[in-house]
Amino acid sequence: GKVSKMRITPAMFGLPSYPLVSVAGGSPVHNGKTFKDTLDHLDGKVPAKLEPVLHFTLMNASALLVIAGVMKTFKEGVRLAEECVRSGKAREAFGKFRDVGVK
Repeated sequence: GKVSKMRITPAMFGLPSYPLVSVAGGSPVHNGKTFKDTLDHLDGKVPAKLEPVLHFTLMNASALLVIAGVMKTFKEGVRLAEECVRSGKAREAFGKFRDVGVK
């Protein structure tokens, strides 16, 4: 394959920008809880303090979907990732991933 370099911005995903400090992590336990709390909002309406984390997660998921050839654009990837959060599929997949790590 070919490696290419590009600068991406939240606007390319149809998402707002936030200061990086708003998605800064902490301990593994804190990060896991924050991620789980973000995925637990099946209506997609997370508390304001978790919005940057949700949007950052959607950006990363979207980029992976585009790189894998599943979606053509970042905005399409965000829509699919949002649907996975709303449907509970993202939470279910995270649970399976977590469970494999503790076995």
